[in-house]
Amino acid sequence: MLKPVLQLLLATFCHTAALNAQCLATDNFAENFWLNNMPSQPGIANETYRLDAWGDEFYRIPVVAGNTYYFRTCFPENISPTNINTILSLHSNTNTLLVWNDNFCGQQSQISWTATYTGQARLSFNIDNCGLLITTSTKIGIYYTAACTAPSVSQSPSAANACLGGTASFSVVAAGTGITYQWQVNTGSGFASINNNSTYSNATTSTLSVSGITALLNGYQYRCVVTGTCGSATSTAAALNVSSTNTWTGAAANNNWHTAGNWSCNQVPTPLHDVVVSTGVPTIAAGATAQCRNLSKSGFLSTIGLQNATLQIFGNLTYNGGSFSTNSNSSIQFTGSTKQTIGGVTPLSISNMVINNPQDVVLNNHANILGTLTLQTGKLFSNDNLLTVNNFANASSANYVVTGSDAGVPATTNGIKTSIGAGLSKQLPIGPTSSSYNPITITNSSGPAEDFTVRVNQTAPPGFLQQASVGNTWQIDEATLGSNTVTLRLQWNQNNEGASFTRQNCSLYKSDGVNAIDQDGYTPQIGAATNAGGSSWYHDLAGITELSPWGISNGIVTLPLRFVHFTAQPNKRQQVALQWSIDEVETAASMWITRSSHNQRFDTLAKLEGQSLHTTAYLDQLPLPGRSLYRLVIQSKNGRTHFSNLASVNLGSISQSILLIPNPAVSNSSLIFNSQTPQIAHIRVYTATGTLQQYQMVTLAEGRNTVLLQTSGWKAGVYSVVLFTANGIQFHSKLIKH
Repeated sequence: MLKPVLQLLLATFCHTAALNAQCLATDNFAENFWLNNMPSQPGIANETYRLDAWGDEFYRIPVVAGNTYYFRTCFPENISPTNINTILSLHSNTNTLLVWNDNFCGQQSQISWTATYTGQARLSFNIDNCGLLITTSTKIGIYYTAACTAPSVSQSPSAANACLGGTASFSVVAAGTGITYQWQVNTGSGFASINNNSTYSNATTSTLSVSGITALLNGYQYRCVVTGTCGSATSTAAALNVSSTNTWTGAAANNNWHTAGNWSCNQVPTPLHDVVVSTGVPTIAAGATAQCRNLSKSGFLSTIGLQNATLQIFGNLTYNGGSFSTNSNSSIQFTGSTKQTIGGVTPLSISNMVINNPQDVVLNNHANILGTLTLQTGKLFSNDNLLTVNNFANASSANYVVTGSDAGVPATTNGIKTSIGAGLSKQLPIGPTSSSYNPITITNSSGPAEDFTVRVNQTAPPGFLQQASVGNTWQIDEATLGSNTVTLRLQWNQNNEGASFTRQNCSLYKSDGVNAIDQDGYTPQIGAATNAGGSSWYHDLAGITELSPWGISNGIVTLPLRFVHFTAQPNKRQQVALQWSIDEVETAASMWITRSSHNQRFDTLAKLEGQSLHTTAYLDQLPLPGRSLYRLVIQSKNGRTHFSNLASVNLGSISQSILLIPNPAVSNSSLIFNSQTPQIAHIRVYTATGTLQQYQMVTLAEGRNTVLLQTSGWKAGVYSVVLFTANGIQFHSKLIKH
């Protein structure tokens, strides 16, 4: 009996509806078709007609563990009869029944089975028309779906270290059915998917690439989401650590600065990199320009070579050892946009320096510029360090050397040092602050070449009358005292002038540190100042043989002190009010307010110094009974002592009292008492309830006495202070303790 034809259909099976699809029609015929050539992936094979296999007959089906196999029968369209019975059965290769189905006189039968092993299965089928012989053909469709493995990550990305401007990558190892990759980044606000752009590439592969790395990316977290047919898995996150440090290694076995292999970042430094050189001899080729942000230089035997080359520093220079090998055609340029510093434990020595930073550069150690200091843009603060410069270029009222600090602290020790040959002149472009340009020009009129050191401060020299002078001091020192005759030109701004200074009648004067003098190696040349442009003026003085602090004034300014008046008057409270007026108080150093009861010994009531010298009144709250004499004593800056007239007061037999200052008190208070004779006295302090708080015995001298009361351990409140004299007289006062 001819067996019905079998057609094998292999197709990807994604959902159950596929099993109910119409069978494909064909008229191909072949014998002995063994089903052992199924494709390794789901797909469609050529259809072939076969006889049915039943009883001990079967078709061999290759199966793979985990795959799910679907078998069904169907007849061609429009066949008759329609009540055809189909039976499918599947056995293992050892003939164990795995699954079967009888459609009981329907036109289709179907079974499914998920393979539990890899090998062969045996398929047999049988058809009839429910008792009648059927000779029409039928087809068998065989579908399978591959085993689905859930995604898993076996290796998450590791943290990546990268240099600014460099590249980095993150990789993940994952497995699963039909997996895809999506990298994500957390910039601080949670993870978000990455799209390919100028920074990121391969964002949907197992390895993410990051390029053109900036400081903004430092600390960003990266992870990968792996998605497959059976779900998804997410790797752990890894950080991108961005470093700006690029260290010289010399690994390329040459000294060329511009060889990428000589640097730890494997790239030539850029203005983004903090360069560290502690070993080797990195050399910038002639005619080339090297760049970096911060530069840290150390290493006793290490040298940076700049022969006919340029090094641009956009940050700070820290110089702790080694050297710079420079020549007259090389320069180090400070080209930043924020304030830069030059520091370290070793003084810097180079050929040429360029300041090109509108936010200024600060020197934190001595420096020696063998060639030219070019002040292209911005100022250089020498910060009271010794700055030795051979030549200056491009200096102006906007670009100069400030001898003080960027915090406004004036220079007191060092300045700008330069050498001036015989018969030559040189302007030193200096100022005391960033808003006051006060250059000095020195002409070496006669004598050998000489080293001059100059600094300028924003106050008139000692002994000058401030209101009649320019408020600047130019301190000028020479290496060999008195070996040269020079001409000085001092320049100032109009806002440096004192209120009574007259530009039409001024001269240069020197100070001996106490007084202004008009002799000692020069003759004042009083005359009109010359306009240097805008609000700037200058004045010259020739024939100078001895240098010291110099200033500009309208004349000799050390004037004698003179007391205009000094008076002493009692008030209604039996206190004595003192008042006075003094000419030229600016030249005073100290003043004492004194008192005597018999014109033999004067006791000090108060001492005034500094700004308090401008005080013009004092109140004696505990005057002596009877007649007292008052006198002011002033010592001037030149060491002379000046006395005021005597002012007399007679208070008769005023009642004595004690004075407590301060009152209220916190930690202590001074008890002040005028004693008419030397004597032993007792001081008792009582609380508000009458309890003795403190007792002490004191020896009083004639005149004003001060006794310190320690109140720090007392409770807050009101206390009674009583002084018992030797003759039994008591003096009372209240003291409030906070």
